[in-house]
Amino acid sequence: MGLFGRKPKAGPKKDNDVKFLMKADEEYVRAFQTKLLGNLDRYLTRLCCTKLMERIRMSDKEVVGMMRYRKTEWVKKEESVYVKNVSYEDVNMGCGVKVPLGDSYQELWSLTTENNDKKVAEIRRQSC
Repeated sequence: MGLFGRKPKAGPKKDNDVKFLMKADEEYVRAFQTKLLGNLDRYLTRLCCTKLMERIRMSDKEVVGMMRYRKTEWVKKEESVYVKNVSYEDVNMGCGVKVPLGDSYQELWSLTTENNDKKVAEIRRQSC
């Protein structure tokens, strides 16, 4: 119950694939911040983990911004393909200057089923 007995408005319902992708994305961001794969094998296929490990190893620490200012939106493109749109809120730096904490980008995430488990088969950056 909200203030004065009203029910708070519920946002759009997320399907199971989007919930799975949100959990996988949390681990994905954590992997770039710590340079460790951690629990990603639970969410990614072996080939995708290998590619991601190589990308993490060869690059500098990827700046993903603070999660609190990061807005992620998932859009279903095809049956098992989702587009992840990431943008950042502007942060007030003082004297009326507002700056985003990171660059907006899109990624294409492909899902597959492996041993009756959903896994991410491919992550491809679309734009920077």
